[in-house]
Amino acid sequence: MRNRSKKYWLLCSLLLPVVFALTLQAATLEDFSLNSRLSLSARPMPCSLSGEIKTEAPCENAFFKWNARSLIDLDLRVGNVDYFLDSSLSIPHPEHLVLGLETDVAEITVEPEIWFAVPFQGVVDANNISTSVVVPPGDPLFVAARMTASWNIDNFRFKNLFMYEDVNFPGSGSPAQEDWSYGPQFQKFKTGDIFYLTGRMDNGVYFSSRTSFCADGSTSVKNYSASGGVDGDCENPIQERLSIGGLSLGDVRLSETIDVKIGEDTGVTSRTGFTLSPFDWASFGTSLTADITSLDLGMGSISVGLSFSISPFRLSVSLGELEELEFRTATASFHQRFALDMINGAFSGSATLQNEGGLTGVSMSLFASQGTVSTSTSVSFSKSDNFLKFTYLNTRINLRLTPFTFTATPSFSENGLRRLAITTGVMF
Repeated sequence: MRNRSKKYWLLCSLLLPVVFALTLQAATLEDFSLNSRLSLSARPMPCSLSGEIKTEAPCENAFFKWNARSLIDLDLRVGNVDYFLDSSLSIPHPEHLVLGLETDVAEITVEPEIWFAVPFQGVVDANNISTSVVVPPGDPLFVAARMTASWNIDNFRFKNLFMYEDVNFPGSGSPAQEDWSYGPQFQKFKTGDIFYLTGRMDNGVYFSSRTSFCADGSTSVKNYSASGGVDGDCENPIQERLSIGGLSLGDVRLSETIDVKIGEDTGVTSRTGFTLSPFDWASFGTSLTADITSLDLGMGSISVGLSFSISPFRLSVSLGELEELEFRTATASFHQRFALDMINGAFSGSATLQNEGGLTGVSMSLFASQGTVSTSTSVSFSKSDNFLKFTYLNTRINLRLTPFTFTATPSFSENGLRRLAITTGVMF
């Protein structure tokens, strides 16, 4: 079985260049883009003192644990076909390889893709640092095949996603297990399908529908993910969510969301939203949640909220449920763009108050750019042990000198430097 997996990987690696070569003979290369990046990330180890004493924070002169990752994104357009390749390779092992294409067949756009990946599992090392390791024997495995078809008719857009994937495949966040291995003999493939429908009427009313057949959530492997995944248990084979907005009744704006489940948890629930804006800077909102299946509709299911907005400030207040109105939470925020000579940027912040906890969180962020250089910084404080304490400080510095890019991202927590990532890349 292991040799079969290797053959799949080898066949896939050889097939793509062959397809490219055959296509190039019949058509010319119309577009080409390559994004190659080398990412280095480091985490300082906690300081160890004499007498086997360990601290949570690193020393001034710290040891670092490093990881190196190479990522390659390749896009080619040959004739009316777009080919793409997404891959990553890190110190432990190759991580994933995703191959696909996009083309138009009549009025329908089709996007088939196949995924290969190496299984990883999450572990905690002797220094209490979370990391991930390859699940032995570490062979690249076929994980999923996906086919997306989409088309438009007037103001309506239709999209169907069919998925065939290994529902047992472990991700990097999977819990560690002793003497664990994963190979083709443990794989279990199932199918799922999601049908999307969105549209907008001439009167401004819009809607969206999502119908799932043994599908939900997302699909992910190491350092790659996509929306929509197969539900291995399939306890509710059919799930539907219908959302309608843009409705109005006088000065009141209405919205409706209906969720339907058919299976072990068969049921129908709805959420109706009402918003009244007596002034440009103030609005009153309430929502009504009902269990249509059991006809359980009580006053306790009605929540009430207020919001006030005077640029660049905004205040949102939650008053809980209508049956027992009382202050629950309030969030105050602001967002202001600025331009100083050749520097453009934005400054934003928010604060959250709760009924019993008082001020529970404060956060601020600053973004600025000038020419080829941009930087962003965010800082957060949260309540712990009845005190507002520093939580994190993240900074990102980006330099673009076409076709080269350089990014540095240091992150700090209450225990000092938490992570340092440096990425260099080339883009064509």
